[in-house]
Amino acid sequence: MSMESEEDGGILIVDDDRDYLELVRGFFEHEGMKVHCATSGEEALRKMEKRSFTLMITDLNMPGIDGFELARTARTIAPRMLIVMSTGDISPEIPHLAMEAGIATVLAKPFRPEEVLAMVREGEHKQRQQNDLPPQGVDKRHNFSWNYWRCPVCHTNYQGWSPLNICSSCGYQEN
Repeated sequence: MSMESEEDGGILIVDDDRDYLELVRGFFEHEGMKVHCATSGEEALRKMEKRSFTLMITDLNMPGIDGFELARTARTIAPRMLIVMSTGDISPEIPHLAMEAGIATVLAKPFRPEEVLAMVREGEHKQRQQNDLPPQGVDKRHNFSWNYWRCPVCHTNYQGWSPLNICSSCGYQEN
């Protein structure tokens, strides 16, 4: 399998809700990102066999392969790809299950695309810096927990499972 068979990079968005998929696609395309969409986990895996992506945003609850299974399989195909889950089901066990599946961040639907855009840009920067390094193990990359955070500038509240504290409202980034 050659991961270079098509132009690499960009975002893969996976959601069985076609309207939501098109809404998210439109935002990222407007921001100048290369966007590919899949309406199922199976379709997403076929796309990953043909090319590599910087980021995958996946829904949790989909027919067939769910978001957790998709993330676990995606980790074997593309260990450096950033995976974000967007779900309406934010129950207490979701962050732990997401961590085990190799998902970097869990966002409640509807999520703020600006938050993900900041992660994409950070991920692309890190990927360029580490391009020649072997992929790190999932356990080392995901040594963080559910995060409650309030922006000290504009006082917007956030919660999620992410190592990044970036305010999508005012752009403040905590170091």
